[in-house]
Amino acid sequence: MKDLNEKLAVAKNAGRPSVIGLDTEWNDNENPRHDQVDVIPIAHDNTVSVLHIDRSWSTLPKELVDVLVNVDITKVGRSVGVGFSRLNNRFGIECKTKLELGSFCSARQLISNGTMPLSYI
Repeated sequence: MKDLNEKLAVAKNAGRPSVIGLDTEWNDNENPRHDQVDVIPIAHDNTVSVLHIDRSWSTLPKELVDVLVNVDITKVGRSVGVGFSRLNNRFGIECKTKLELGSFCSARQLISNGTMPLSYI
């Protein structure tokens, strides 16, 4: 996460937008609660980091929280708001600045339905 924060700072200082791809994954079969997040994949440039979120954690690493709450970093993903909601419910983190790919593409009539799977977008 430290490398990602440094790369995003360099992009910002160069006047480029700070954008990451973000997803959240969970296993509903083990626990149907709506606050579990097991994995957070984050993509930036040509790097993808896959972060395991231990269910025993009561907080997330500071470097990750700094990225999630930073309004200058746009988090792009399919149904990213659902993941944000889970992170808020579990850790009390107000994730900021998202771009929902389904809604974005649907509003521009690039796809017929904003709820289409990412593989169709």
